[in-house]
Amino acid sequence: CIINISADLQDPPELINQMLSSYFDESFNIVICHRNSRDESAYRSITSKIFYGTIRKYCFPEMPKGGFDFILISQKVKNEILLDLEADFFLQGKILWTGYQIKFIPYKRLKRKEGKSQWTFSKKLKWFIDAVMSYSFFPIRFISLIGVVIALIGFFYALVVLFQRLFTEDYIYGWSPIVILILILSGFQLLMLGVIGEYVWRTLSQARDRAKYVIEKIVEEE
Repeated sequence: CIINISADLQDPPELINQMLSSYFDESFNIVICHRNSRDESAYRSITSKIFYGTIRKYCFPEMPKGGFDFILISQKVKNEILLDLEADFFLQGKILWTGYQIKFIPYKRLKRKEGKSQWTFSKKLKWFIDAVMSYSFFPIRFISLIGVVIALIGFFYALVVLFQRLFTEDYIYGWSPIVILILILSGFQLLMLGVIGEYVWRTLSQARDRAKYVIEKIVEEE
């Protein structure tokens, strides 16, 4: 098996014995030590909650709320990951995606004692983008939704202008048709961009050729 732990020792190495016990005695292929609390700054706690909350909602509902990187995986899981290496892949998502039964062990993440973290905001942002772009179609459909909303605003404003033109004296000449046209066309452009994005997503999914399922064991008849 393989165990991954951060070098800064904010994750307690004492849990390794419990992880090995879950692997050898309980036959878990994946053991995840997840953070249920953090002895860190408010900034790190808030950004982590936002990141992992988004991942839980749009990518992996089984993702622990505090995230994880202190893990044990079996050779089976390692082989499945190596079969499908992508250029910018989200390791935690890849581990969850394999579908093997997981043992979760909660712990409190300790405060960093020495040095300064190299996990900068730009690295976190890239990691977040890799996760969402690799395992969620939400950004594409969000674009389509925004397009529909803008187009509906344009149509609604057109009705308001028409009502003012016919039944009131508040109608302002000149710029109203231009605003209506811009809103409706912009909305449809975003909607069509979302449709194109759906095709691109399906093409990308086909190109990745991820396995539909993982074969754990083949049972042959004698």
